[in-house]
Amino acid sequence: MNGHGLVVVGAVVLIGAAVVAHVAIGTEDSDKKGSHLVVYPAFVKQMNSPSFTVVYQNRGTTTVDLPKSLAEECLLLDGEEYKRQSLKFGGGSNLRAGDSWSHTISVHDFLPASTRLQDGKHSLIIRFGGQESEPIVFAWSN
Repeated sequence: MNGHGLVVVGAVVLIGAAVVAHVAIGTEDSDKKGSHLVVYPAFVKQMNSPSFTVVYQNRGTTTVDLPKSLAEECLLLDGEEYKRQSLKFGGGSNLRAGDSWSHTISVHDFLPASTRLQDGKHSLIIRFGGQESEPIVFAWSN
């Protein structure tokens, strides 16, 4: 954060995967409210779907049950809500107050098996652990 409450925006082009993502990380004020997740485009070897790294900070005063939060995670893709279709979790299941945890998601993990992400520009919002990302706009080409 820059200390002035300005939105930090990054643009990333993934060559070969044809993804362009504009990531709004949030404002200083939104961080104080604890309402925004930090999300980055993920560079993965086998990218058959847009992938993003989600950084969650437990801003509460109690522990967060990570498997439960993952099971409830959802995304808004082009204004339509999608729930996680599968869940694999390994590691410690509780996140203490003040601690951060990151995980990588693929849009494919949320779409029904018969649905394929169409080519073109898309908008994405990720909801996890009571927090929500700023809208992420990206272009996808299969």
